[in-house]
Amino acid sequence: MNLFLCIVLAGVLAAAGYLYTRFLYLPPIVRFLAVPWQRRVAAGALAGGLMIVSLMRANMVSVFFLYLFLGYLLFDLLLLLFRKSGFLRKIYLGGLSAWILAALVVPGGYIAARTMVVNEYRVAIDKELTAPLRILFVSDLHLGAGTGPRELDRFRRIADEIKPDLIALVGDIYDERTPRATAEYSFLTWEKLSSRYGTFYVTGNHEHGSHGSGVNVPELLKTLEAHNVTPLADRGLLIDNRFYLFGRIDKRVEKTSGIPRPELAQLLAAVDGKLPLIVLDHQPFVLIPEERERVDLQLSGHTHAGQLFPINFLVKFFYEKSYGLLKKDGYHMIVSSGLGSWGFPLRTSNFAEIVLVTVTGKR
Repeated sequence: MNLFLCIVLAGVLAAAGYLYTRFLYLPPIVRFLAVPWQRRVAAGALAGGLMIVSLMRANMVSVFFLYLFLGYLLFDLLLLLFRKSGFLRKIYLGGLSAWILAALVVPGGYIAARTMVVNEYRVAIDKELTAPLRILFVSDLHLGAGTGPRELDRFRRIADEIKPDLIALVGDIYDERTPRATAEYSFLTWEKLSSRYGTFYVTGNHEHGSHGSGVNVPELLKTLEAHNVTPLADRGLLIDNRFYLFGRIDKRVEKTSGIPRPELAQLLAAVDGKLPLIVLDHQPFVLIPEERERVDLQLSGHTHAGQLFPINFLVKFFYEKSYGLLKKDGYHMIVSSGLGSWGFPLRTSNFAEIVLVTVTGKR
C-alpha cells in the first residue's frame, strides 16, 4: 500500500471516529434509545457502515461521507466561535443540518458534472502567425465513468458550432472501465468531427493503467486512426507549413513499461524554431527552461482541478499550475479541469469543461 492510500485510510478512520462522537447526539438516536450503550452501538454502526461503504469503492456514499464530515466540522467551528448564538443552535438541529447539507451537495455535484461550459483563452506568441489559430481541446472524459453518448453528442454539437481550426483530445479520454459500446460510439463521434486541420489525440495515465490493467493502447491508436483521429505518440507534425504540433505519450508509460520517455528536447531537435510550436501532454508538468525556450503552448489536463471541494486546494500543492493559464516568458501552459469525472459522476469545485484557445502571433 503506497503512502497516499495510507494517508487516505487514516483520514477516513479519523473522520469516522469524529462522526461517531456526533452521531451520539443525533435527535433520532437520543429520542428512541434511552440506554447509553444502545446509543453507542447505534452511533458506531452508523459511522462504521458509512465508512465501510465509502471505502469499498469510490461512489456517491463516499462523497456524502466527505460532506457529512465537513458539515459537522463547519457547525462545530461556528458554534465554537459564536457560543452565545441561539440562532446557530436552532438551525444546527442536533446535527441534522449537517445531514441536510450533505444531501444537497450530492445532487448539486451531479448537476455540476453535467453542466458543460466552454472556457476561452487568448494566447499571444512572439512568432509569425499570419492568422489566428483556434484550438478546441478537451481532456479527461473518462468515458463510462459518468460520461457517455449524451456527452459525446453535446461535445460534437459544440464543436460544430465553434468550427475550430484544430481539435485536441488530451488524454484520459478512455480509462480502465470504459465499456466497449461506449468506446465504439466515441469512435463514430470523432469521425464526424470537422475542423480545418483535423483531430489529434494523446494518451493519459488511465489509458496506460493508472488504476488497473488499462486499455490496449496500440489497438486503440489504430482504431482512432481509422476514425479520422491522428494519434501523436512522442512525435510531431508540421501542419500547413504554419506551426508544429507535438504529442507526448503519457508519463505513466514509464512505470508500466519501465522505459523512460524520450526527452522533449530530443524530439524537437529538427524543428524550425521560427515557427510556433504546440505540445499536447496529458499531465501538466512544467517544462524545463531549455524546453520552454522552444515551446510556445502546452495543453494539459489530468488534475480535474481537484473535482471536489476542498481537494481543489490540495491539488495545488502537487503541481505548479493545477488549473488555468501559466505564462513564463514566451511559454504558455493551459490546464483544463476536464470534460468528465473520475470515481463518481460529481463535481463540487468546477464544471465539465471544454477549452477554446485562440493563438495569435506576429503578422
